[in-house]
Amino acid sequence: MARSLDEIIEHEKPEVIQQAHEKAKEIIKDIDEKAEASAADDKSDG
Repeated sequence: MARSLDEIIEHEKPEVIQQAHEKAKEIIKDIDEKAEASAADDKSDG
């Protein structure tokens, strides 16, 4: 029995959404760390 793409996506959605949220948190954390480092560099320069 072949499943349609929609059925596969619907079945996988909770896990995929969870992974996406975790990845987004990592990206935001990384951006925040870089922004803080950049702000610290700006303060030390001027």
